[in-house]
Amino acid sequence: QVHLRRPLCRSSHLRAIACALKPDRRRRFVSFAPAMPWSKGLCDCCGEPGGCGLCVRTYCCPCTVVGDINNYTNTCPGGFIGGCCLGSCFSPCFFAAAAPKVNPDENALKACCCSICCTPCYMMQVYKEVQLKGA
Repeated sequence: QVHLRRPLCRSSHLRAIACALKPDRRRRFVSFAPAMPWSKGLCDCCGEPGGCGLCVRTYCCPCTVVGDINNYTNTCPGGFIGGCCLGSCFSPCFFAAAAPKVNPDENALKACCCSICCTPCYMMQVYKEVQLKGA
């Protein structure tokens, strides 16, 4: 019988290791694959898809970007308009719920913190992932 412990840290940069005890009391290590990273980095603001136009759009009218993300994730009711109104007003809560739908390995707490600390950059990262997934 093998008992695996869940890792305490789910960082994509660290590998979580679980120990399994064999009947002969020797330890054997099993490594889990790191979490799947985002296709585009957090600081890749002017990169494709979207380019500089997405950067300008995110800074000038971020509610439209949140609306497009909501069209893909259906986090808020009402589609694009619901995302514009509700998602923009409650951005940390919206991204805590929406980002794990876009990248299943994303942690809701990390998504909430990123949306508080660097909202435009994180918004662009999630939007680019939506575009790359073919929404």
